[in-house]
Amino acid sequence: LKSRWMQILEGKRQVVLVVGDEGTGKSRLLTEFEQRTRQSGFGFNRIPVCCRPQIRSVAYECLAETYRELGQPAADGGVAGASVASSGEAEDSDSVPLLAQLSSRRTRKEAALTSSEKVDFGKGFQSWLHSLAEASPVLFLVEDIQWADPATLDFLQSLVTAGQDGRILTVMVCRSEFETPWGSHPSQSQIAMPSLSKRHISQLLSNKSADELPSDEFVRAV
Repeated sequence: LKSRWMQILEGKRQVVLVVGDEGTGKSRLLTEFEQRTRQSGFGFNRIPVCCRPQIRSVAYECLAETYRELGQPAADGGVAGASVASSGEAEDSDSVPLLAQLSSRRTRKEAALTSSEKVDFGKGFQSWLHSLAEASPVLFLVEDIQWADPATLDFLQSLVTAGQDGRILTVMVCRSEFETPWGSHPSQSQIAMPSLSKRHISQLLSNKSADELPSDEFVRAV
């Protein structure tokens, strides 16, 4: 992740897929990376997206949630979401207004997009990311893509295959059993998080228990 981050600082867009079973430390890995990057003095825009099964039936809803929180103007005239720096100045006024309009639909019936609106939404969201990257590097985090709707998966595939330059590090996270529709791609790096061995589990539990070592039966149960 660090090496990919250094490359985006030179304007070379990067995509990383983090794969692992539940509980193998995928989220912890990203948290550590973010903390170390900030401690190194790198300022960046953090754009998190959380895919969930509850909204899987609504095209782009996970992306729309993120844009509603971080992208639309706040009541004071600024930009909603403290983690997005200087996005008001960088926003492309020609390509983003439709994104704001489509993202503002609140009910599932209103959120349903026509085929042409899906194309416009994808282009608008990508334009928003690139406009942010002009002001400051972007860390675009998409967690649990195994729950992403088909339109969002198409959007992510476009990020993998587009080959555009830009200061954007896209990090997608999924469980091991999920296979992305685009498979492997030369522009995508992959990090596989291995399952913890019995020895590692025992060590972790021992660190948490100062009084006594966990029994083998307890370790097996965990």
